[in-house]
Amino acid sequence: LDEVADGWVHPDTVDRVHFTRLNAHYEPALRLAQLILRNLSLIDRVGSNDASAFMVDMNDLFQRYITSRLQTLLRGRLLVEQEPPTHLGKGRQVRMEPDLVFRRAKATVFVGDTKYKLSPDARGRSSDYYQMLAYVVALGLPAGVLIYCQESGDAPQREVVVHNHGARLLTYAVPMSGNAAALDAELSTLADWIVAESAVVPVPA
Repeated sequence: LDEVADGWVHPDTVDRVHFTRLNAHYEPALRLAQLILRNLSLIDRVGSNDASAFMVDMNDLFQRYITSRLQTLLRGRLLVEQEPPTHLGKGRQVRMEPDLVFRRAKATVFVGDTKYKLSPDARGRSSDYYQMLAYVVALGLPAGVLIYCQESGDAPQREVVVHNHGARLLTYAVPMSGNAAALDAELSTLADWIVAESAVVPVPA
């Protein structure tokens, strides 16, 4: 969607759309978009208005959004690949697909995984760390990052250094409570942080 420009849409724009039999099927979606633009929501109770409902996989949405923004923000600095297949064991055993793999001049330099789980203190779950450790080991990297959605609270970046290995398992919480401009600024900071982390050379033990 590179050809689509970002722009602000006023909620009243929907009211100016003339619906006919040819575009009537778009009306429920547009009315729902209008509610969202007005920062309103639907309530499931008796009323006079019809509305369409749907389920959103927030894990998938968060992953796709973070991936798309990082691909744009890191263009010319790092190549961002989404879910490239790799394997944990020799002979292509145990297939894995990290959410984000970062490459510089065709060399893999960093790996990331997105988690839409609110983490006020930016600490990952044990299973998330196990998963990231597998990615780091399989790709031969010194570090990887778990990128979390953060709703509120102060959350500095933290790291776990793996015992008897030295791999650094990092966490980064992206605040999601601000407006679009604030969120884009946060993601720009994340992109710069990834560039810096991907350039870190491990110190021999």
